[in-house]
Amino acid sequence: MITKPKNICVIGAGMIGTAIGNILAAKNDLSVTLFTIESDVADSINTIKVNKKYFPNIKLNSGLKAITDLNTIKGSDIIFLAIPSGVTVDFILKNSSLIPEGSVIVNLAKGFGKGRKTITEYLAESIPNTICSLKGPTFAREIVSGSPTAFTFAANDQGLFPVFSELFNKTNIFLDFTTDVKGIEILSILKNIYAIVLG
Repeated sequence: MITKPKNICVIGAGMIGTAIGNILAAKNDLSVTLFTIESDVADSINTIKVNKKYFPNIKLNSGLKAITDLNTIKGSDIIFLAIPSGVTVDFILKNSSLIPEGSVIVNLAKGFGKGRKTITEYLAESIPNTICSLKGPTFAREIVSGSPTAFTFAANDQGLFPVFSELFNKTNIFLDFTTDVKGIEILSILKNIYAIVLG
């Protein structure tokens, strides 16, 4: 089990991925990379520290580095998944050979994986890594702008909670914890459905 992660990779440079990567990049003891398939987004982040596509008016932390070469994840201690739920499982299975066995994978996406299984369920059955979930009721813009917000970190191993509490220490994200990974995944899916229905 990881105890003091140094290398963090966020897969997906959309709103939530950029927001999470940005607040962690403010910590001097971390190396944070943000993977994107969009070269223009990567260039914008690396040259002027702005994600022109999603946060055109917000200056990002200087420590955040965008990448388009997925081979970089080979050295990651923690990998956050911030790509659309419909492609998350296939993306990870396709690139599983690049993921170190000791890496902890944290799902940020809200949605089912394949069939009736949650993303975390499917990944836990398919790859040897520890699979966790991080979910919150907030918006990515609130996170990146520095507004205090709460997230629930879900993992089968309670020993990971202190690790992630320290990871987000002195950021604007405050964590609580549960071992009910599936429950948190389903609640986040239902929240999205209710939000759509209620407008």
